[in-house]
Amino acid sequence: MAGFINRTFIDSLLARTNIIDVVSTYISLKKSGHNFSACCPFHNEKTPSFTVNASKQFYYCFGCGAHGNAVNFLMEHAQLEFVEAIEELAARSGVDVVYDDTQSNHNKTAHYASLYTLMDSSTDFYQKILQNTPDAYHYFKQRGLSDTIIQEFRLGYAPNAWQTLNNYLHQHEKDEKNIRDTGLITYDDKGRTYDRFRHRIIFPICDSRGRVIALGGRVLDESKPKYLNSPETALFHKGRTLYAWHRVRKQKPLEYVIVVEGYMDVLALAEHGINNAVATQGTAITTDHLKTLFHHIQHLVFCFDGDKAGQQAARRALDTCIPLLADGMHIQFCFLATGDDPDSLVRREGRDGFLSHITEGKSLSDYLFYLLEQGLQRNRLEDRAELVKRAKPFLQKMATTAYKNLFLQQLSEISRVDLKNLATLINGETEQSQNITRTRSTVKLKKTPLRMVIGFLIHTPQLNRFITFEYRQKLLQHAGEAQSLLNDVLNLITQTPDITTGVLLGHWQHHAKGKWILKLNQLTQSFIHEHQLDDEQIQAEFIDALHRISETGQHTEQVLQTLHTSDTDNTSRQRIKASIEAILASKKS
Repeated sequence: MAGFINRTFIDSLLARTNIIDVVSTYISLKKSGHNFSACCPFHNEKTPSFTVNASKQFYYCFGCGAHGNAVNFLMEHAQLEFVEAIEELAARSGVDVVYDDTQSNHNKTAHYASLYTLMDSSTDFYQKILQNTPDAYHYFKQRGLSDTIIQEFRLGYAPNAWQTLNNYLHQHEKDEKNIRDTGLITYDDKGRTYDRFRHRIIFPICDSRGRVIALGGRVLDESKPKYLNSPETALFHKGRTLYAWHRVRKQKPLEYVIVVEGYMDVLALAEHGINNAVATQGTAITTDHLKTLFHHIQHLVFCFDGDKAGQQAARRALDTCIPLLADGMHIQFCFLATGDDPDSLVRREGRDGFLSHITEGKSLSDYLFYLLEQGLQRNRLEDRAELVKRAKPFLQKMATTAYKNLFLQQLSEISRVDLKNLATLINGETEQSQNITRTRSTVKLKKTPLRMVIGFLIHTPQLNRFITFEYRQKLLQHAGEAQSLLNDVLNLITQTPDITTGVLLGHWQHHAKGKWILKLNQLTQSFIHEHQLDDEQIQAEFIDALHRISETGQHTEQVLQTLHTSDTDNTSRQRIKASIEAILASKKS
């Protein structure tokens, strides 16, 4: 849906958005000269290298190269989809999102709207069937669920028939593609269709806004599989979706989130007034799941069934958490007795009994040491060496934080290896690999004069005034993608003289040219930072790049004349002119 939002609307929305207000909602910014600075939220560091420029409406990290406008920040830090980021900014500004009116985009937007409508209608359909199916309804009641919870979570029942929902949807929807794309109807290789869910109780799965995007179903007999979910669709991505998250994120205050394995665990906890539980829908928790949670909360409690599968799920959760650990995070692992799950425990011991188990959960460090020391004895030298060996891969995945240093201290005390030597053993390869990773993450575009001209224009759109009409005509006579991109940038700047870097980046968001705009902007940012250029030196380098493209002094004289007729003060003009002449002289020598 990202490409269907009107580009003019995106430009105007970014123009009225203050990136400082957006970023400061998530991280603490400190005034630093003309900019604002902070420790980068995209990589771990002790010295702030993340800057936000209010005049350019743009952020940039000189450590890891993260950069972009307010939309990029919401997508990367808040883990929002593009449309969600635009909707968030629009809500902040009190305006409605405007979509393109082209037939193609209208059709695509209508398609998504139809999917949401069909998912909602299917949910209503199954809800009504549940009310008229005593056996299915009794299942929920015997599991201790009240009518309030049944209604709030919109629980339903899919009857033991092949065409019930299929017939219903075809009565209300004529477009077969829309029906197929819900994932609720199965199509076999002979073209036959039938309901995906049959003789199952239904659990609607919602996105972060509460819209139904998928269904989960549980059998009422001994059929296999016990649980069945919707397939991946345009709306539903299992690795990003947490059951009941749309409900939990609204809780105020939200002190911590309990992560459980199944739908019934969430429902049973909600029935007992515990409204901060989400479920992974039977799959291992993913990095995307954790990023979503860590954006809103720093305290997580994993509560798993007391069986072998629960132990395995906890180990996978630990592995996924380790690379994301940051100072201030508090992660616990709560293990229930064999044969217990959150559903059975809360029904037997009630709210207070369940919460007492939660408070007794192991911290991540305690759980990790518990795993590492299994089968080892601390009084044996060989076992202490084995402990260090086992700990090494975990520590190498941890970012360099106070948490990691404290973990190293504890490992040093247990293994009796000197902390400095232990850190060398563990961190040597890690720091090297981090440097390699950081180097690889930095864009390595070759600096050509034309790329630098485009990059400088993105960084400082007002440099447009130095490109004379004659120069532009000559330059754009040449074919090529870069010339085309330059022409587009110049046209946009000409149409919007006060445009900022943030708006320029947003204009081509999710467009084929967008990735080049970002790369060229990063190329220029790195160049400016490397050479510590001020505004006057940036102008001089820009004019030099123009000169090198033209390969003649004629156009340089024209842009110098433009400099003389501009509103730049005389002292600055003289410094810029001197810089240009020095640069040109160095090229000749």
